[in-house]
Amino acid sequence: MRNVLTAASLFALASIASAHEREFTQSRDWFLPYQGEHELEWRSFFDTTHGSYRGQVEYEYGITDWFAIEPGLEIKEKDDGKYEVEGAELELRFHFLEFDYDKWLPAINLEYEQPFEGKDGDEPAVELKTALSRYGQDGKDFTVNLNVGKQLSGPKEDESELTAGYIQPFGADAGPSAGWHDGFRAGVELVEDFEAHDTRVGPLLVYRATGHWNVLANYLFAVDDRDDGNFDQLTLIVEFEF
Repeated sequence: MRNVLTAASLFALASIASAHEREFTQSRDWFLPYQGEHELEWRSFFDTTHGSYRGQVEYEYGITDWFAIEPGLEIKEKDDGKYEVEGAELELRFHFLEFDYDKWLPAINLEYEQPFEGKDGDEPAVELKTALSRYGQDGKDFTVNLNVGKQLSGPKEDESELTAGYIQPFGADAGPSAGWHDGFRAGVELVEDFEAHDTRVGPLLVYRATGHWNVLANYLFAVDDRDDGNFDQLTLIVEFEF
């Protein structure tokens, strides 16, 4: 009986160690869902300067330990205050190299966005997201992303931005493994929009409520407003893993 309990305990610990959670609201990091893991995410973005809202509902699934897919829907608040689903997206996520602490780990995401017909004249677009992440045994983690995108038809507008994030746990407990932390963590995030020449930076708070639920909140302050187009933004993300 003792051997059975020991084996069950080791299996549970291995499952926790292989699980992953989102650490940043604006950036991707190296971790993907493990093979066979499912995730549901509800992301809310509030432009607190202009009073507008947009949201995303996404499902993520680990195909292998190095490749995951993430289809989703985009939601937008209209001028009359009503909400509509304005488009769909599909993201292919890859990461490379074997995990190790204090090592730069690369990842690449390729995203296709398809607006629904007649939605504000938007056009299909693709975006390439590259990430470099570094994890400390003390739970102090860092990631930086370079994202470039382009519309496939119409005016074919370009997008390019740099995002970065740093986070650390409260107290000395870093959690059982990198990519999995208990309780509260805090940090800071930054977004630099190269096309609009806008910079936003602000605090980040992450709380793992249970083994399945993870919650993130971030507030970005506009710190560079060269053309009066920058804005403050509140981001809330609820993540359910199973």
